[in-house]
Amino acid sequence: MTEIETTKRAKELQLALSVLRRAKFNSHNESGIRNGEKHLLMLISMLKSESDLTPSEIAKSMGVTMPAITHVLNALEKEGLLTRQIVQDDKRMFHIALTEKGMKYVKEIEKEYFDTMYELVSFLGEEDSMSLIQLLGKIQAYMNGKKSRC
Repeated sequence: MTEIETTKRAKELQLALSVLRRAKFNSHNESGIRNGEKHLLMLISMLKSESDLTPSEIAKSMGVTMPAITHVLNALEKEGLLTRQIVQDDKRMFHIALTEKGMKYVKEIEKEYFDTMYELVSFLGEEDSMSLIQLLGKIQAYMNGKKSRC
């Protein structure tokens, strides 16, 4: 591929990913919870089974700064979806836990996401779905490799 063709494809890919990101992933629901907040709740739910979570562990898992996580945690705590539990051995630290309301909400989010993915697979068909999965895996490997070189 020539440099001109590569530049053209890069711009097309950038536009396609931008449109995809805005299509559903930046929406709000009736409760005002943003998709980034939904993602954080799902992450807490998944990681919580492995160990108690601190805000710094969550920030590291998501690849964001502590101030960004603190802002989102404050909003979710205000909504009653999570709590902060002070660590007895170190009063400066606290663990994050989902409330009962938060756990129920995560179940709803998981169903919503699964339904969307199910519809997408039905729309794409088996062959295109497998191709998309493989391509996304390649993109993830590339991006992870790129991060490790920085």
